[in-house]
Amino acid sequence: MLVNEDSLKEVLSVNIKSARVKSNLTQDELSEKADISNSFLKDIESRSFKCKSNKLYQLV
Repeated sequence: MLVNEDSLKEVLSVNIKSARVKSNLTQDELSEKADISNSFLKDIESRSFKCKSNKLYQLV
């Protein structure tokens, strides 16, 4: 099944935010644990991040 980039971003965003909330973590706490910038995590959760498709597939 082929998945377009927007659909993949949506699934990734929803799952990351859901897991963060269930773990009672703030964006600051999760970004620190994941060793990514807080602004990148915000972009991921809002589906506004830019990532090449091949890199995006590696995240999943």
